[in-house]
Amino acid sequence: MNSIITARISTLCLALALSMSLSASAQTVADDFELFDPVWSVLPADVDFLFDLNEDGDPAYTNQGGTVNRLTGNILIPTVIDGDPQVAVVDAADGSFIKYMNMTEEVRGSDARLHLIELATSRDGQIFGVNQTLQANLRIYYWADEDADPVVVFDDLVDKPGGGQFSQWGQGLGVLGTGDDLTVLVSGFQNPNVLVLNWDDGQLVQENKFQTDNFGYGNGFGEIPGSDYVWTNGAGIEASLFNYKTGDVGTSVDAAILPVNNYDIDYIETDMGNFIIAGPDYPEEPFSVVDVTDVNDPILRHIVVFFVEDAIENVQLTGFVHFSKDGNGVVMSSNNPLMYFEFGIGSPTPTSGETVSNDTPERVRLDQNYPNPFNPSTLIVYHLNDAAEVSIEVFNAAGQRVATINEGMRQAGTHQASFDASGLASGTYLYQLRAGDRVMTRTMTLVK
Repeated sequence: MNSIITARISTLCLALALSMSLSASAQTVADDFELFDPVWSVLPADVDFLFDLNEDGDPAYTNQGGTVNRLTGNILIPTVIDGDPQVAVVDAADGSFIKYMNMTEEVRGSDARLHLIELATSRDGQIFGVNQTLQANLRIYYWADEDADPVVVFDDLVDKPGGGQFSQWGQGLGVLGTGDDLTVLVSGFQNPNVLVLNWDDGQLVQENKFQTDNFGYGNGFGEIPGSDYVWTNGAGIEASLFNYKTGDVGTSVDAAILPVNNYDIDYIETDMGNFIIAGPDYPEEPFSVVDVTDVNDPILRHIVVFFVEDAIENVQLTGFVHFSKDGNGVVMSSNNPLMYFEFGIGSPTPTSGETVSNDTPERVRLDQNYPNPFNPSTLIVYHLNDAAEVSIEVFNAAGQRVATINEGMRQAGTHQASFDASGLASGTYLYQLRAGDRVMTRTMTLVK
């Protein structure tokens, strides 16, 4: 039997094993997940921006990270060209190369394993990059946008208490917030620490450093806009909610749903729910999309497949996984193909500061609250296709009504209601929209 058939059978067997294991989980999961092939993929050997030449003139695959610009939608990939760090800008529509971002000598000025290993952007398109370091200074770079020159905004030696033999900074990078209200999170391989940096007058200043109980928390960060929590994961640990202000670890996704050998993560809120995408220690496990609308009852929705025979060489950990601006997904195995998937998980919902449409909706709709999880307040958005008397009721897990928001008569259009849960305990709650004779219900999670 040839290697291609063997690889495909192995992948399908893995999917079957996963579906059989779901019933053993303490968390209830649907077993009707789907296997996905990429809409498009780009192999390193086919494009200049995914490989360099070594001293023998052979391809040396050097890309290990990347991100999606959450403002422009373009894919940004740190790479090495002619021995120098570069950032390739790639069109998410088809994987075509657009340009290299501006680069300066400052980005080459650190004594690091890689001058630029990972990128992350804010929701308004500000770009941060980080080097990979074991003993040298941790260096973080900043581009105001895709056309700007980079500047150094953090340059310091940061210790890694409790780290392993190869403990590093750099592989984990997340940016939270917009404008001047920015927080940057950094961690890395075999590093149980999460570094918290705040933006202050054009520089990053250390706010905190949390030492967790596990190697690898912070190999990826999925921002929950407006919340003190992010989704994070790493080698040998479950994908979990992490409070970047207190260092507390919250709800985790059972390993029977999402294997623990995952190295990057992203989060998105759509009109169909809230989702995370996680990337594995490839090729042992597939990439996965999990519905975390109810964080206490996650649902495996999709498994995306990258067959090993498509690899060029040096199949390694996940380079990055990110949801695209339109709610689909971009994934990359380190030093291997860049791939784009369409998941059909709905359209991203607007976050704080983003425009909500004033067009008349075609139907009554209740959106997922934002942020979710939340503490202590959250925003509930609903849409009316006609004028109606509106109320929103909140119930606890026992079915007891704990709050009522009387909106009164509302015209057709999109509306927002704020809910303050300061007097309630942590847990999962139902919120129910009553608009005329229509009743719609969703769940939300309060985490204090």
